[in-house]
Amino acid sequence: MLGSARHALTACLNPAFGDYKPNELAAALLTLDFGAPAGGGAAGVSSAFGSGHTALNHDLTQEEVAAASMAPLTDAEADLSAVVQRMALAAGPLAGMHLVIDTHHYLTGRSKRNEGVERQVLNDATDAAKAIWSANTLTIRDLLWHKSIHPLAVPFLIGLATDTALPERLVRANLGSAAVALPVREGPLQTGDAYMAIYRAVATVALGHGVTVNAVTLTAALAATRAFVRPEAPNAALINAAAAGNLNPANPLVTSLQTAIDLVLKPAIATAATGAAFCYGYFKALAKDQNITQASPEGTLLGSYALQNAAKQVPGEAARGAVVYDRGTRILDAQAKRGNIIPVTINM
Repeated sequence: MLGSARHALTACLNPAFGDYKPNELAAALLTLDFGAPAGGGAAGVSSAFGSGHTALNHDLTQEEVAAASMAPLTDAEADLSAVVQRMALAAGPLAGMHLVIDTHHYLTGRSKRNEGVERQVLNDATDAAKAIWSANTLTIRDLLWHKSIHPLAVPFLIGLATDTALPERLVRANLGSAAVALPVREGPLQTGDAYMAIYRAVATVALGHGVTVNAVTLTAALAATRAFVRPEAPNAALINAAAAGNLNPANPLVTSLQTAIDLVLKPAIATAATGAAFCYGYFKALAKDQNITQASPEGTLLGSYALQNAAKQVPGEAARGAVVYDRGTRILDAQAKRGNIIPVTINM
Protein backbone atom coordinates (compact mmCIF):
# COMPACT_ATOMS: atom_id res chain seq x y z
CA MET A 1 0.00 0.00 0.00
CA LEU A 2 2.91 2.33 0.64
CA GLY A 3 4.13 1.77 -2.91
CA SER A 4 0.64 2.42 -4.30
CA ALA A 5 0.37 5.70 -2.40
CA ARG A 6 3.82 6.95 -3.37
CA HIS A 7 3.29 6.01 -7.00
CA ALA A 8 0.15 8.14 -7.14
CA LEU A 9 1.83 11.00 -5.27
CA THR A 10 4.85 11.23 -7.52
CA ALA A 11 2.90 10.66 -10.74
CA CYS A 12 0.39 13.39 -9.90
CA LEU A 13 2.58 16.00 -8.17
CA ASN A 14 5.85 15.34 -10.06
CA PRO A 15 8.17 16.56 -7.27
CA ALA A 16 11.61 17.73 -8.38
CA PHE A 17 14.89 16.68 -6.77
CA GLY A 18 14.85 19.68 -4.44
CA ASP A 19 11.33 18.88 -3.23
CA TYR A 20 12.58 15.93 -1.17
CA LYS A 21 14.16 16.00 2.28
CA PRO A 22 17.94 15.59 1.82
CA ASN A 23 18.15 12.77 4.36
CA GLU A 24 15.49 10.83 2.41
CA LEU A 25 17.66 10.68 -0.72
CA ALA A 26 20.30 8.31 0.66
CA ALA A 27 20.86 5.05 -1.20
CA ALA A 28 18.94 2.00 -0.02
CA LEU A 29 20.69 -0.28 2.42
CA LEU A 30 19.50 -3.42 0.64
CA THR A 31 19.19 -3.87 -3.11
CA LEU A 32 18.31 -6.96 -5.11
CA ASP A 33 19.80 -7.60 -8.54
CA PHE A 34 17.74 -10.03 -10.58
CA GLY A 35 20.32 -10.09 -13.37
CA ALA A 36 23.58 -12.03 -13.40
CA PRO A 37 25.27 -11.78 -9.97
CA ALA A 38 28.82 -10.53 -9.55
CA GLY A 39 29.90 -13.91 -8.14
CA GLY A 40 28.79 -15.74 -11.26
CA GLY A 41 25.85 -17.57 -9.72
CA ALA A 42 22.46 -18.17 -11.30
CA ALA A 43 20.52 -15.13 -12.47
CA GLY A 44 18.05 -13.73 -10.01
CA VAL A 45 19.81 -14.81 -6.82
CA SER A 46 22.32 -12.06 -6.06
CA SER A 47 22.20 -9.20 -3.60
CA ALA A 48 24.28 -6.22 -2.59
CA PHE A 49 24.08 -4.95 0.97
CA GLY A 50 25.70 -1.68 1.92
CA SER A 51 26.07 -0.22 5.40
CA GLY A 52 28.42 2.73 5.88
CA HIS A 53 31.61 1.88 3.99
CA THR A 54 30.97 -1.85 3.90
CA ALA A 55 29.61 -3.71 0.88
CA LEU A 56 28.95 -7.44 0.78
CA ASN A 57 27.97 -9.59 -2.22
CA HIS A 58 26.70 -13.13 -1.94
CA ASP A 59 24.32 -15.57 -3.54
CA LEU A 60 20.87 -15.41 -1.99
CA THR A 61 19.44 -18.48 -0.38
CA GLN A 62 16.09 -19.81 -1.57
CA GLU A 63 14.52 -18.45 1.60
CA GLU A 64 15.91 -14.96 0.90
CA VAL A 65 14.61 -15.04 -2.68
CA ALA A 66 11.17 -16.09 -1.46
CA ALA A 67 11.13 -13.32 1.12
CA ALA A 68 12.08 -10.72 -1.50
CA SER A 69 9.50 -11.90 -4.03
CA MET A 70 5.97 -10.54 -3.77
CA ALA A 71 3.11 -12.80 -4.69
CA PRO A 72 0.66 -11.48 -7.28
CA LEU A 73 -2.08 -9.30 -5.85
CA THR A 74 -5.50 -10.79 -5.39
CA ASP A 75 -8.42 -9.00 -7.03
CA ALA A 76 -9.40 -7.54 -3.66
CA GLU A 77 -5.86 -6.29 -3.02
CA ALA A 78 -5.73 -4.74 -6.49
CA ASP A 79 -9.03 -2.98 -5.78
CA LEU A 80 -7.67 -1.67 -2.49
CA SER A 81 -4.50 -0.50 -4.23
CA ALA A 82 -6.64 1.60 -6.59
CA VAL A 83 -8.53 3.00 -3.60
CA VAL A 84 -5.30 3.99 -1.86
CA GLN A 85 -3.89 5.55 -5.03
CA ARG A 86 -6.96 7.74 -5.42
CA MET A 87 -6.84 8.82 -1.77
CA ALA A 88 -3.11 9.52 -2.08
CA LEU A 89 -3.80 12.27 -4.63
CA ALA A 90 -4.95 14.30 -1.62
CA ALA A 91 -2.19 13.19 0.76
CA GLY A 92 0.32 15.90 -0.19
CA PRO A 93 -2.05 18.89 -0.08
CA LEU A 94 -3.67 17.74 3.16
CA ALA A 95 -0.26 17.17 4.74
CA GLY A 96 0.60 20.78 3.88
CA MET A 97 -2.70 21.92 5.34
CA HIS A 98 -1.96 20.16 8.63
CA LEU A 99 1.55 21.63 8.71
CA VAL A 100 0.09 25.13 8.54
CA ILE A 101 -2.65 24.47 11.08
CA ASP A 102 -1.08 21.91 13.43
CA THR A 103 2.68 22.14 12.58
CA HIS A 104 2.57 18.39 11.89
CA HIS A 105 1.72 16.71 8.61
CA TYR A 106 -0.78 14.23 10.11
CA LEU A 107 -2.40 13.98 13.52
CA THR A 108 -4.96 11.21 13.93
CA GLY A 109 -7.06 13.27 16.31
CA ARG A 110 -7.36 16.19 13.91
CA SER A 111 -7.79 14.50 10.56
CA LYS A 112 -11.42 15.14 9.64
CA ARG A 113 -10.51 16.16 6.09
CA ASN A 114 -8.49 12.98 5.60
CA GLU A 115 -11.39 10.91 6.90
CA GLY A 116 -13.71 12.80 4.58
CA VAL A 117 -11.56 11.72 1.64
CA GLU A 118 -11.64 8.15 2.92
CA ARG A 119 -15.43 8.16 3.12
CA GLN A 120 -15.79 9.65 -0.37
CA VAL A 121 -13.43 7.17 -2.02
CA LEU A 122 -14.60 4.10 -0.08
CA ASN A 123 -18.16 4.90 -1.13
CA ASP A 124 -17.16 3.82 -4.65
CA ALA A 125 -15.00 0.87 -3.58
CA THR A 126 -15.81 -2.82 -3.95
CA ASP A 127 -16.99 -4.76 -0.91
CA ALA A 128 -13.79 -6.81 -0.98
CA ALA A 129 -11.60 -3.70 -0.84
CA LYS A 130 -13.74 -2.26 1.96
CA ALA A 131 -13.29 -5.47 3.95
CA ILE A 132 -9.49 -5.26 3.78
CA TRP A 133 -9.64 -1.58 4.67
CA SER A 134 -11.86 -2.26 7.69
CA ALA A 135 -9.55 -4.99 8.94
CA ASN A 136 -6.41 -2.86 8.57
CA THR A 137 -7.62 0.74 8.87
CA LEU A 138 -5.00 2.06 11.28
CA THR A 139 -2.11 0.46 9.40
CA ILE A 140 -3.27 1.72 6.00
CA ARG A 141 -3.90 5.22 7.36
CA ASP A 142 -0.37 5.34 8.73
CA LEU A 143 1.08 4.28 5.37
CA LEU A 144 -1.21 6.55 3.33
CA TRP A 145 -1.29 9.81 5.28
CA HIS A 146 1.96 9.61 7.21
CA LYS A 147 4.68 7.48 5.65
CA SER A 148 3.85 8.07 1.99
CA ILE A 149 4.55 11.82 2.14
CA HIS A 150 7.42 11.61 4.64
CA PRO A 151 10.20 12.00 2.01
CA LEU A 152 8.70 15.26 0.71
CA ALA A 153 10.09 18.55 2.05
CA VAL A 154 7.92 20.77 4.24
CA PRO A 155 8.05 23.82 1.90
CA PHE A 156 6.86 21.63 -0.98
CA LEU A 157 3.91 20.30 1.03
CA ILE A 158 2.92 23.76 2.26
CA GLY A 159 3.21 25.01 -1.31
CA LEU A 160 0.66 22.40 -2.39
CA ALA A 161 -1.73 23.42 0.37
CA THR A 162 -1.50 27.11 -0.57
CA ASP A 163 -1.69 26.58 -4.34
CA THR A 164 -4.88 28.30 -5.53
CA ALA A 165 -5.04 26.08 -8.64
CA LEU A 166 -4.89 22.76 -6.80
CA PRO A 167 -8.50 22.63 -5.53
CA GLU A 168 -9.78 22.59 -9.11
CA ARG A 169 -7.46 19.69 -9.93
CA LEU A 170 -8.77 17.77 -6.93
CA VAL A 171 -12.37 18.43 -7.98
CA ARG A 172 -11.58 17.05 -11.44
CA ALA A 173 -10.22 13.94 -9.71
CA ASN A 174 -13.56 13.68 -7.87
CA LEU A 175 -11.95 14.57 -4.55
CA GLY A 176 -14.12 17.49 -3.54
CA SER A 177 -13.80 16.35 0.09
CA ALA A 178 -10.16 17.50 -0.02
CA ALA A 179 -10.65 20.50 -2.32
CA VAL A 180 -13.09 22.17 0.08
CA ALA A 181 -10.29 22.60 2.66
CA LEU A 182 -7.91 24.31 0.24
CA PRO A 183 -6.12 26.64 -0.21
CA VAL A 184 -5.21 26.28 3.44
CA ARG A 185 -6.37 28.93 5.86
CA GLU A 186 -4.91 29.52 9.28
CA GLY A 187 -7.24 28.75 12.18
CA PRO A 188 -8.36 32.36 12.84
CA LEU A 189 -9.09 32.85 9.13
CA GLN A 190 -11.26 29.73 9.18
CA THR A 191 -13.07 31.07 12.23
CA GLY A 192 -13.62 34.45 10.60
CA ASP A 193 -14.91 32.79 7.45
CA ALA A 194 -17.32 30.66 9.50
CA TYR A 195 -18.63 33.78 11.26
CA MET A 196 -19.19 35.49 7.92
CA ALA A 197 -20.86 32.38 6.48
CA ILE A 198 -23.41 32.20 9.31
CA TYR A 199 -24.03 35.94 8.95
CA ARG A 200 -24.78 35.56 5.25
CA ALA A 201 -26.94 32.50 5.90
CA VAL A 202 -29.33 34.37 8.21
CA ALA A 203 -29.09 38.03 7.17
CA THR A 204 -32.04 38.12 4.76
CA VAL A 205 -34.48 36.14 6.89
CA ALA A 206 -33.37 37.93 10.05
CA LEU A 207 -34.02 41.32 8.49
CA GLY A 208 -37.65 40.32 8.03
CA HIS A 209 -37.77 39.53 11.73
CA GLY A 210 -36.47 42.95 12.67
CA VAL A 211 -32.84 41.87 13.16
CA THR A 212 -30.08 43.99 11.65
CA VAL A 213 -26.69 42.25 11.52
CA ASN A 214 -23.67 44.49 11.05
CA ALA A 215 -20.51 42.67 9.98
CA VAL A 216 -18.52 45.69 8.76
CA THR A 217 -15.76 45.37 11.37
CA LEU A 218 -15.15 41.65 10.81
CA THR A 219 -15.32 42.06 7.04
CA ALA A 220 -12.65 44.77 7.13
CA ALA A 221 -10.42 42.73 9.45
CA LEU A 222 -10.61 39.67 7.20
CA ALA A 223 -9.83 41.74 4.10
CA ALA A 224 -6.88 43.45 5.79
CA THR A 225 -5.46 40.12 6.98
CA ARG A 226 -5.89 38.43 3.63
CA ALA A 227 -3.86 41.15 1.97
CA PHE A 228 -0.82 39.52 3.58
CA VAL A 229 0.68 36.24 2.35
CA ARG A 230 2.74 33.49 3.92
CA PRO A 231 6.52 34.10 3.82
CA GLU A 232 7.15 31.26 1.35
CA ALA A 233 4.79 32.77 -1.25
CA PRO A 234 6.30 34.39 -4.36
CA ASN A 235 7.15 38.07 -3.84
CA ALA A 236 6.04 37.81 -0.21
CA ALA A 237 8.18 40.72 0.98
CA LEU A 238 6.75 43.14 -1.60
CA ILE A 239 3.14 41.99 -1.11
CA ASN A 240 3.35 42.20 2.66
CA ALA A 241 4.97 45.64 2.56
CA ALA A 242 2.10 46.92 0.41
CA ALA A 243 -0.48 45.31 2.70
CA ALA A 244 1.14 46.93 5.75
CA GLY A 245 1.09 50.32 4.04
CA ASN A 246 -2.63 50.01 3.26
CA LEU A 247 -3.72 49.21 6.81
CA ASN A 248 -6.47 51.46 8.12
CA PRO A 249 -5.81 52.36 10.86
CA ALA A 250 -2.05 52.08 10.41
CA ASN A 251 -0.16 49.79 12.76
CA PRO A 252 3.66 49.64 12.53
CA LEU A 253 3.65 46.31 14.38
CA VAL A 254 1.69 44.58 11.60
CA THR A 255 4.22 43.55 8.97
CA SER A 256 3.35 39.92 8.16
CA LEU A 257 0.45 37.51 7.89
CA GLN A 258 1.02 36.23 11.42
CA THR A 259 1.14 39.70 12.98
CA ALA A 260 -2.00 40.65 11.05
CA ILE A 261 -3.74 37.56 12.42
CA ASP A 262 -2.62 38.34 15.96
CA LEU A 263 -3.20 42.11 16.02
CA VAL A 264 -5.96 42.72 13.47
CA LEU A 265 -8.05 39.56 13.03
CA LYS A 266 -8.06 37.95 16.46
CA PRO A 267 -9.42 41.05 18.25
CA ALA A 268 -12.15 41.37 15.61
CA ILE A 269 -13.06 37.69 16.05
CA ALA A 270 -13.24 38.09 19.81
CA THR A 271 -15.63 41.02 19.38
CA ALA A 272 -17.71 39.18 16.76
CA ALA A 273 -18.12 35.99 18.83
CA THR A 274 -21.29 37.30 20.50
CA GLY A 275 -22.92 38.08 17.15
CA ALA A 276 -21.78 34.75 15.71
CA ALA A 277 -23.35 32.91 18.65
CA PHE A 278 -26.63 34.78 18.12
CA CYS A 279 -26.62 33.98 14.40
CA TYR A 280 -25.77 30.32 15.07
CA GLY A 281 -28.67 29.96 17.52
CA TYR A 282 -30.93 31.72 15.02
CA PHE A 283 -29.77 29.42 12.21
CA LYS A 284 -30.26 26.28 14.30
CA ALA A 285 -33.88 27.30 14.95
CA LEU A 286 -34.34 28.08 11.26
CA ALA A 287 -32.82 24.72 10.26
CA LYS A 288 -35.09 22.85 12.64
CA ASP A 289 -38.12 24.70 11.32
CA GLN A 290 -37.20 23.96 7.71
CA ASN A 291 -36.04 20.35 8.30
CA ILE A 292 -32.46 21.22 7.31
CA THR A 293 -29.92 18.65 8.54
CA GLN A 294 -26.16 18.82 8.97
CA ALA A 295 -25.79 16.26 6.18
CA SER A 296 -27.42 18.55 3.60
CA PRO A 297 -25.37 21.14 1.69
CA GLU A 298 -27.32 24.04 3.20
CA GLY A 299 -26.90 22.63 6.71
CA THR A 300 -23.12 22.15 6.85
CA LEU A 301 -22.74 25.21 9.11
CA LEU A 302 -24.52 23.28 11.86
CA GLY A 303 -21.36 21.18 12.28
CA SER A 304 -18.90 24.08 12.26
CA TYR A 305 -16.46 23.80 15.15
CA ALA A 306 -15.90 27.57 15.19
CA LEU A 307 -19.64 28.30 15.45
CA GLN A 308 -20.26 25.63 18.05
CA ASN A 309 -17.38 27.11 20.06
CA ALA A 310 -18.86 30.61 19.79
CA ALA A 311 -22.19 29.28 21.06
CA LYS A 312 -20.41 27.69 24.02
CA GLN A 313 -18.62 30.94 24.78
CA VAL A 314 -21.82 32.99 24.72
CA PRO A 315 -24.67 30.51 25.30
CA GLY A 316 -27.12 33.25 26.20
CA GLU A 317 -26.76 34.85 22.77
CA ALA A 318 -27.19 31.50 21.02
CA ALA A 319 -30.40 30.95 22.98
CA ARG A 320 -31.56 34.50 22.22
CA GLY A 321 -31.03 33.91 18.50
CA ALA A 322 -33.32 30.89 18.62
CA VAL A 323 -35.97 32.83 20.55
CA VAL A 324 -35.88 35.76 18.12
CA TYR A 325 -36.30 33.40 15.15
CA ASP A 326 -39.25 31.60 16.75
CA ARG A 327 -40.93 34.85 17.79
CA GLY A 328 -40.46 36.52 14.42
CA THR A 329 -41.72 33.46 12.58
CA ARG A 330 -44.85 33.22 14.69
CA ILE A 331 -45.69 36.89 14.12
CA LEU A 332 -45.14 36.73 10.38
CA ASP A 333 -46.89 33.40 9.91
CA ALA A 334 -49.96 34.56 11.81
CA GLN A 335 -49.81 37.92 10.05
CA ALA A 336 -50.62 39.50 13.37
CA LYS A 337 -50.81 43.16 12.50
CA ARG A 338 -51.02 44.07 16.12
CA GLY A 339 -47.85 42.14 16.89
CA ASN A 340 -44.82 44.33 17.32
CA ILE A 341 -41.45 43.08 16.10
CA ILE A 342 -38.81 44.42 18.47
CA PRO A 343 -35.82 45.64 16.43
CA VAL A 344 -32.53 43.87 17.23
CA THR A 345 -29.08 45.05 16.11
CA ILE A 346 -26.15 42.63 16.02
CA ASN A 347 -22.59 43.90 15.46
CA MET A 348 -19.82 41.68 14.15
